[in-house]
Amino acid sequence: GTRVRLGDARRHALDFKGALEDARAALALDPASAYARVLEAESLRSLGRFDEAVQAASLAVAAAPEWTWARVVRAKALRFKGELKLAEADTSAPDHYSLAWRAEIRRKAGRLQEALAVITQAVAAQPTIAWFRALRGEILRGLGLDPDDPAVMAAWERATASLRAPSPPPPPRTGAVKLTAEQKQQVQQRVKQ
Repeated sequence: GTRVRLGDARRHALDFKGALEDARAALALDPASAYARVLEAESLRSLGRFDEAVQAASLAVAAAPEWTWARVVRAKALRFKGELKLAEADTSAPDHYSLAWRAEIRRKAGRLQEALAVITQAVAAQPTIAWFRALRGEILRGLGLDPDDPAVMAAWERATASLRAPSPPPPPRTGAVKLTAEQKQQVQQRVKQ
């Protein structure tokens, strides 16, 4: 609802206390709202209240078990609590945000080669997300490689080229006019002229 959207805007503006107020106001209206629970969890995590953030995110996962973002939000809170094994378990989905957070958790655990393998998949899936590229740079630096070195990046690009998904087909045109068989025939005749 409106309070969740307002709270999300406040969170993006770094007003975490205001975002938490909005999340709790939304939860007063709908205690089962997974969106409001996620906002509550993200706000609590940003305020350094990690135990409460994990609890709120767990309620979001319970309310919407198929929503991978709720699991990623819980993983983020667990990562900041230092519970890396539990955090990694919540990032098992193949979507790009789960992959990126799994890479961050592995980086934090010192498993840099594994982190690089996972962030490579996330960057290949979504190459325009700056945080993914920044995390890749941190991991490369941790491995003693310079992400600003053109040779390093060229080798990385060659190694990951096969991971990039082909471009999806264009979406179907909306508002397309359906022609009758007679109208199609008339169009074809005009094209031939």
